[in-house]
Amino acid sequence: ITNDTVMLDFQNVPSQVAAAFVQPVYAAVILAIIDWRLALAALIGIPIFLLVTIWSDRIYHRVFADLHRVRARASTVLLEQARGAAVLRGASESAIATRYRDVVDQLRGVSVAMSVRAAPSTALGSVAVESGLVVLIVAGAALYNSGEVSATTLLLFLFLTLALYQPIQELNALAGYRRNQEQIANKVAEVWDEPVLS
Repeated sequence: ITNDTVMLDFQNVPSQVAAAFVQPVYAAVILAIIDWRLALAALIGIPIFLLVTIWSDRIYHRVFADLHRVRARASTVLLEQARGAAVLRGASESAIATRYRDVVDQLRGVSVAMSVRAAPSTALGSVAVESGLVVLIVAGAALYNSGEVSATTLLLFLFLTLALYQPIQELNALAGYRRNQEQIANKVAEVWDEPVLS
């Protein structure tokens, strides 16, 4: 309760998720009104990005469950060590005295594993979104060379596409943050659901 409750965020995550969905929709509608071909080119990476985000969400679900389990154990052991500090000073190499080092090593290992397992999905999500910009530049250059779009239209598309991609990319980062919040909420719920002592 002491460590995790203060980490709950009831404001930023919902507002960021809402912005990540609403702003791209507005941008996509404006792009489609201006030129549907360039809009299609700009949006081509979005389906791939959504698939990667679903995959990333599943990875984060597993890694944060492991992380919170080990973190809770580390907190418990630390409290026990602190309460028995006076006794443990006389037996610094006993199994009880050294178990905190073991649990900290476990926590470090799980934290590193979380980063290693989550990094590929985050990178692939960014590549998927940015691929739309590459396709837009190629398609836009071809249409500009054939005289079908003006330089002003192409430049406008490049600026609007940046406004389209930024909140979408935040969805990938929010997958991990949202899963972390979910784990914290579940742990707090476990405490609330404990039966009242009579």
